[in-house]
Amino acid sequence: YVSQHHRRSSALGAFDWPVPQEGLAAIDRFERESKTWPLAISVAFPRFHDIYAEAQVHASWGHVADKEGATFRDTFLRAVRGKSAVVQIATWNDWGEGTQIEPSREFGWRDLETIQQYRLQVDQAFPYNRNDLQLPLRLYERRAKSPTPENANLDRLAENLAAGRVQESRRALAVER
Repeated sequence: YVSQHHRRSSALGAFDWPVPQEGLAAIDRFERESKTWPLAISVAFPRFHDIYAEAQVHASWGHVADKEGATFRDTFLRAVRGKSAVVQIATWNDWGEGTQIEPSREFGWRDLETIQQYRLQVDQAFPYNRNDLQLPLRLYERRAKSPTPENANLDRLAENLAAGRVQESRRALAVER
C-alpha cells in the first residue's frame, strides 16, 4: 500500500496531495523525502480554494492561487518530469476544494489542454487536438435537443468517442480538426 504524504513503515511508498497551508513548499518536501522510496506518486493540481469556512463546515484548509493556469502547468510538469511512474491529478471534479480540472465556464478546457499539450510533446503521433476536448459536450448538447429516434446514432457516436475513434464524431458534431 502507499500512504499519504509520508512513507509509513509498512508502506511501499506514498502519494502526494495538495497541502494548501504549505502551498507549493509541500511538493518540495515530498520530492525531497521520496528520493529513496521504492514508490512515490506525485501530485499535480490547478489551485486550492475550498468552501469549507463559507459553508460553515470547518475552517478553510488554506489557499493556493490558480495564477491563470500556471499552478497546474508547474505542478504537472514537476510531477511528470520527476521520478514518479504515476502522476495523480487532484482532481477531476472536486468543486468544494476548487481543485477541479473538469471543464467549466470559468476555466474552459485550459487544464485539459495543458495535459494534451504535454502528451503531444512526448508522443507526436497522439491523434487528438484541443477541439476534440469539446466533443463530449457537443454530444451532450445534441442529445438534449434531439428527438428519441436519433438516440441510436448518438449512442454510436458515444461508443466511437469512448473507443478513441473521433473522425466520425468530429464530422457529425461539427467540431473542426
